Amino acid sequence: MENVKPLVSLVVPSRTYVLEDPSETDIERLEGSVRGLEELGFEVVRTPGSWRNWKRFGGTDQERLAEFMTALSDPDADLVLPVRGGYGMTRILPGIDWKRVAERNPVAMGFSDFTAFNMALFARTGLSSWQGPMAGGLAPGHTTRSSQRSFLRALTASDWSLDWVQPGDPVAFEAAGTIWGGNLAMIVSLLGTPWFPKPEMIRGGLLFLEDVGEAPYRIDRMLTQLEQAGVFDLQSAVVLGQFTDCGENGARGDFTLGDALDGLAGRLARKGIGCVRGLPFGHVRELSAVPFGVPGRLQALPSGSARLSSSSTPVIFRGRAELETRLAELSSPHFED
Repeated sequence: MENVKPLVSLVVPSRTYVLEDPSETDIERLEGSVRGLEELGFEVVRTPGSWRNWKRFGGTDQERLAEFMTALSDPDADLVLPVRGGYGMTRILPGIDWKRVAERNPVAMGFSDFTAFNMALFARTGLSSWQGPMAGGLAPGHTTRSSQRSFLRALTASDWSLDWVQPGDPVAFEAAGTIWGGNLAMIVSLLGTPWFPKPEMIRGGLLFLEDVGEAPYRIDRMLTQLEQAGVFDLQSAVVLGQFTDCGENGARGDFTLGDALDGLAGRLARKGIGCVRGLPFGHVRELSAVPFGVPGRLQALPSGSARLSSSSTPVIFRGRAELETRLAELSSPHFED
């Protein structure tokens, strides 16, 4: 009997890929996104917005909302996956029918601008989701075996963990709580909105953060805003991921990214809140996946090793064998790209 393939609904709630002339879509990258998913064992259904560009968005708000809701409520979709991030998710959040989404309970993954959906989904329904690779990051020429393995492991193994080595002087502690977080700028932008989880939902949580292309003073300003809003005081621990192109090598004597992160870690330590760095997650070539809205455990050891784990992550059931077979192939030392 032929193996059943899981169906992934490719959506554009934010923007699509465009060429140097932003009025022209990057068809090669988009077709590669579809091909990359097919090579991983998926059947792909794409919305019209995947190939459509309107100003800086993949269609008008109404078009993107309608297509996103169709994907979220489709009983045949095993995974809802955006083509890419960008900007635009927050514009359509008010129109989402959260009751229908809760009834469907879709498996969804994305990061960057998609953080707004992860946050809103958890805040409005209590449902979990994934921060992880998007279709564009899985396209041939833009992906790695490590990224592919992380993507497939996340969707097939209910026991999930991510290991890394802490940079600099290691900290040592253990903490447990709800794993939540994602892009720092997106999280801060949702403060004071209906899309930010209520305090009781994130009390004792494990908050992970990453960002890209922000100056150190902007990173510090956003961290300070979360701190002064009382968000950090609710956490068991804060896990800092990758801050890509965020002024690591600023001008001599200027305020640096290290100053911002060191300052936060020091203030958290004085409050008895653990802070561990180096989570291999963010806007980097080697993509990984982190669950959102699930109970988890954080272990930081004196040796410098660290692990974030959970045994309650959302997984795909239909066509799972197909994905597990492909994962085994990618994990084989004899596999050839």
